[in-house]
Amino acid sequence: MEASMRFDRQAIPALFVAWLVLVGSATAFYAGVNYLSLHLQKESVPLRSPLATLPSGIGGWDRCSDDIILSEAMVEELGTNKYIDRAYAIDGEPVNGVLRVHLAYYTGIIDAVPHIPERCWAASGLSQTLPSSHYELELDTSNWNMDSGVINTDTGQEYPTVELEDPITGQVETVHMPIGSIKMRLTEFQDPAKPDLRMLGGYFFIANGRSASDAMSVRRAAFNMTDKYSYYCKVQISGTIEYDTNGRYRQSYLEQCEDLISELLPHIMRKLPDWPRLEAPEPSSDSTVSLWTEEQPIHPLLGT
Repeated sequence: MEASMRFDRQAIPALFVAWLVLVGSATAFYAGVNYLSLHLQKESVPLRSPLATLPSGIGGWDRCSDDIILSEAMVEELGTNKYIDRAYAIDGEPVNGVLRVHLAYYTGIIDAVPHIPERCWAASGLSQTLPSSHYELELDTSNWNMDSGVINTDTGQEYPTVELEDPITGQVETVHMPIGSIKMRLTEFQDPAKPDLRMLGGYFFIANGRSASDAMSVRRAAFNMTDKYSYYCKVQISGTIEYDTNGRYRQSYLEQCEDLISELLPHIMRKLPDWPRLEAPEPSSDSTVSLWTEEQPIHPLLGT
């Protein structure tokens, strides 16, 4: 029995060769990663300014109530403390129509998608009345510059830009808009106790300077291995509208979304990281890097 358990010294060369192969493979792997400038782990990047500083009045929309402040437990469930939950009403009068804007910002490691209406509303006891679908928003882009000359390195497409004037200083700033059309994922729910009303929730994402309509698109955009940084922001617009049999209520909701998002999107992009600046080749000087040293924890992205 002892003889059968005895180590065969003739196996030492083979084990040594196997060890050399493993070490060599690991060395070659990391050398290749460095040579190709790949980033297997993403660095976080802070917002340029808090989401709560979005304008309280914009276009024909005005904030009509206090922003919702989530409890610590809800923030932990959300997966980030960089959020805003605000209601806007047409002309500030809820009777004219109200939409609730929920933004949540995530940066660093991409795990999963954050809370979305399909999960949250179903978990709260509401009933889904129609399957979720995608809808391409027809935004007012009349003030967009489509010939900025700034190219997105991942897609080769040109960033549109918008000129925004600071309401306090009057200084005009050029804001880069997201690459791609805005496709919103629309879902519809009903409270069994209120059959005459429909809760409509639409959402999309801005990920590394590009628009995305679902979780897979977010992962593709925000986890490109050639990008050093990674972020995405969920933009969710919800509304409760009186039901009608001809479907006009859905069209009314979508038209309101298009109007509000047309006004709000440039201001959202002004808060998010300026992606063309981040994806540009890094200079040899440390002066640019120091612009992104604001402390901000990396929050894993949680599902429900």
